[in-house]
Amino acid sequence: MPQIFQVLRCYKCRVFQVQQSKKSLKWKCKMCGEKQSTQKVHGSGSGSDCRKHVQKLNMLCGELREGVEMSSAAKISPNKVSRVSCCHGEL
Repeated sequence: MPQIFQVLRCYKCRVFQVQQSKKSLKWKCKMCGEKQSTQKVHGSGSGSDCRKHVQKLNMLCGELREGVEMSSAAKISPNKVSRVSCCHGEL
């Protein structure tokens, strides 16, 4: 019987990651170490498929964040501080 993996997202550091599917809904983030329960499964399947999906999601999120930082830096004077919401939280 092949193992099933899940694509999950940490609520604290907002990083997508692959976790092995199990009966318990609890899991621990590999990046920040935060223990949490499964809120939403963003995908499931074989380990290699899930890893590729996680890489794609994290890459898109990073590109979005960089684009937001670049555009907000061009619009904001050095004396102003602005908060911009993106896929990794507030900047």
